[in-house]
Amino acid sequence: MSEPTAPESASGGPPARPKPSPWIFAGLLALLAVWFVVTQVIQHTGPPIAWIHNDLPAAEAAAQEAGRRVFLMLHEPGCPVTAANERDLLSTRFARERLAKMVCCRVELSETDPLRQRFGFRGQPLMLVLQPGLAAPLGRLEGKIDELQFKTYVDPGRVEEPE
Repeated sequence: MSEPTAPESASGGPPARPKPSPWIFAGLLALLAVWFVVTQVIQHTGPPIAWIHNDLPAAEAAAQEAGRRVFLMLHEPGCPVTAANERDLLSTRFARERLAKMVCCRVELSETDPLRQRFGFRGQPLMLVLQPGLAAPLGRLEGKIDELQFKTYVDPGRVEEPE
């Protein structure tokens, strides 16, 4: 009596492996899409930034009253670099959580605005951390800012949180 053998393929080689179901690929693709959406939502949520628009004295008064520092963003109208900073940096959870601990002021500068001279504005978006009562900024970032620069700049060791 002969022993049963595995079926051979038409070419005489080892048996052909069954192909995976297309549903497996569809399921994996769906899981990947869900993972991507969830990570994007987690990264781009957080408390909204409560901007004080075009009124630095009001922001300094609010910061003095709350015992906080001022995050000041100076920019020109329609600046594409400012739009990129908003899209890529200021929409992230990390930045929003840090800025929630500060008084945020955003000033759209005109050609004759005295803040240009005061802070040495050179046409690129300028982000400053100010301590109420001090004349000089505690730090400055200019132009397109990435997350690492922002992390270093708005570091809890440099910008103390109010008690």
